[in-house]
Amino acid sequence: MNNGNSSSGYDDDDGPSLHTRLVFASAWVLIAVAGIIGNTLVIVVAIRYEKFSNVTNCFIVNLAVTDIVFLAFCMPFLVVQYTFEHWYFNQTICKLLNFTSFVSVLVTVLTLVIMTIDRYIYVVHPFEDIKWRKPRTVFLLSLIIWL
Repeated sequence: MNNGNSSSGYDDDDGPSLHTRLVFASAWVLIAVAGIIGNTLVIVVAIRYEKFSNVTNCFIVNLAVTDIVFLAFCMPFLVVQYTFEHWYFNQTICKLLNFTSFVSVLVTVLTLVIMTIDRYIYVVHPFEDIKWRKPRTVFLLSLIIWL
């Protein structure tokens, strides 16, 4: 009975209209670019200035790297696929995209778990000599998480 687009921005049969998909895709591109720039600045500041070389910032750098990996390697493919509602890339790219997405989420979660454990120990046992709580150790933990 209704032959046009509804006022909600969805076509009657096919989901979001092209216009709606382009608006969302544009927003995602802006978010991805801002995320890459912002996370790169976080990494530069944390590495460049020695006074920022502490355990917490090692965790933050690791989170920034995982964000950059997702934003740079996954978002472009996801934006194209969402916008055009078709996968234009080969099966290898699809598998790499799924793997990269999984790894970036897993590394983020594991980093947050280790950060939480670190904060717990630091708050509950503030006067104990925690030998492992050094930037070098956290860097090695981050490498292990990535592997």
